[in-house]
Amino acid sequence: MSASASKNDYRPCPEDRKPDRTVVIVGKSGNGKSTLANVIIGAYDGSEFDEESGPAGVTRGRPFRTALIPYGGKEFAVKVIDTIGYADTELSEETVLLALAELAYDCSEGIHQVFFVTNGRFTKEEQTTIDKMINVIFQPEVGQFSTLLRTCTPIRDLSPAHPATLAETTAKYFDGVVKIDPRMKVIRNCVMVDNPDPGNDYGIEKRKETRKMLVELIVSHRGKYIPPSFPQVKAKIGTEMKAKRDVQDKIDSLKKAMRDGKGDQQMFQLQMMQLMQEIVKANTALVAKMASIRRQGPCTIL
Repeated sequence: MSASASKNDYRPCPEDRKPDRTVVIVGKSGNGKSTLANVIIGAYDGSEFDEESGPAGVTRGRPFRTALIPYGGKEFAVKVIDTIGYADTELSEETVLLALAELAYDCSEGIHQVFFVTNGRFTKEEQTTIDKMINVIFQPEVGQFSTLLRTCTPIRDLSPAHPATLAETTAKYFDGVVKIDPRMKVIRNCVMVDNPDPGNDYGIEKRKETRKMLVELIVSHRGKYIPPSFPQVKAKIGTEMKAKRDVQDKIDSLKKAMRDGKGDQQMFQLQMMQLMQEIVKANTALVAKMASIRRQGPCTIL
């Protein structure tokens, strides 16, 4: 076990407990989405969400983790969902349909917080993606449950010795984004964080600071939002999604065994190849179901 792994605070939630909070992380690949997801649940070393995963629905296991997180003398079950990079222009229609299926399935009981993640360079692709996510997939009401989160923030902007400066910098950044795209005004607030490499004590402490701030934001915000079409979509894809989740669980278990070095690595590779064939079959069935739903009539998510 690495030094960083031994300092993790991640505590998995029992499967039979429903989440108290559901968090969705949206953003372009490379903006720090998976790193942020790991930090929120307390896996500072990046051991839970694959920060170098392949195409969505291929090498990914389950796109979420549910962690037990203490706050205010209570223990909250927080479900964190790491989405694909919706702003990535090379995504195929099949990949997007798979991602939307998982999003609807995992969020059908409500969303408490959406983090729209940017690394400071707010591109046109990101503007278009956020606009579509808010106004088409989630619907505009989700803005009251949303936060624009800038990662990779320069250390000078995060100095705890100058909180007023940080507040001013955050406000200035958010105002700048709104000027670029006035539609961003629907988003509730803006937060700036930095998650340096966890290979030393400094990196671990900075990630813990980020976690403390975001957990407070997640837990303290009251109410939840249920996108209108999500329960409907979940009801229609239940059989296909269960088949996919069974394979995703096997992938997660195998990846963990490979990381821990328990067993024959060559055998692991053979088993992973077999699971890739199974996930392709499950994805094909799920895409067909989503396409069928789209043909049946209007559905905001599609």
